[in-house]
Amino acid sequence: MVKDESTPRMEWPLAIITEAQPDADGLVRKVKISVGTKDLGGHTRLLERPVQKLVLLLESSESH
Repeated sequence: MVKDESTPRMEWPLAIITEAQPDADGLVRKVKISVGTKDLGGHTRLLERPVQKLVLLLESSESH
């Protein structure tokens, strides 16, 4: 979920992280996310957000 101070918590949009961007020290502080309803015929938006503005709901089972 993407935190938005101007929106009630129950209305925060869901997003999928598409790319993690590590800093020089190897820590991820920014990510690229996809927000929208692509599967329902809607449009998705690609955004860049700091990780502090995200709420993790489900951790990926993929190994990196």
